[in-house]
Amino acid sequence: MPCKSRQQGVSLIAAVFLITSLALLGTLLARVVALSAEETATDLYAAQALYAAESGVDYAVHQILSGHTLPASQQAALDEGPHPAAAAPVRAWFYVYAEAPAHPHMPWTIYSIGRAGLATDEFIGQRRVKVIFVP
Repeated sequence: MPCKSRQQGVSLIAAVFLITSLALLGTLLARVVALSAEETATDLYAAQALYAAESGVDYAVHQILSGHTLPASQQAALDEGPHPAAAAPVRAWFYVYAEAPAHPHMPWTIYSIGRAGLATDEFIGQRRVKVIFVP
């Protein structure tokens, strides 16, 4: 009989070890999923910031081709409704400015910074675009 009680003690230790290992594996899996979701949200804001920066370039090109003067710096906000991957509406905006050429046949240099986040004072994604434009 003494041998059987020792075997039961070993089984208990093995069971505790197995439960601890499974709990650790579950925690690790939950952490990986959380990081993946965070990366997805960051990628969403980065893409929105790039689109906003490109919109700033389009705005500047339109102003130049229309013969309007571009202020030293122009800001515009691009609002969207709720995005499936975001709990709150995604807000994107751009700052754009252009350096006028010294001569009419020389190229313009357009700089645009796009930002995206949940509020204008707190952005998560930012992209910068520099374009050399010849009208």
